[in-house]
Amino acid sequence: MNWLPVSEHRFKLAEGAFWDAEEQALYWVDIAGFLACRLVAGEYRQWRM
Repeated sequence: MNWLPVSEHRFKLAEGAFWDAEEQALYWVDIAGFLACRLVAGEYRQWRM
């Protein structure tokens, strides 16, 4: 199995990954970094919490 990073960003404590089948999107939070994150179609976005 090969592993690839989804972002160049280094997360402090990424957890709570959730796959949304309808949107075909991966969501997770970086609790220690105060970020909510989303990956869809290879596009990464993040929001400050």
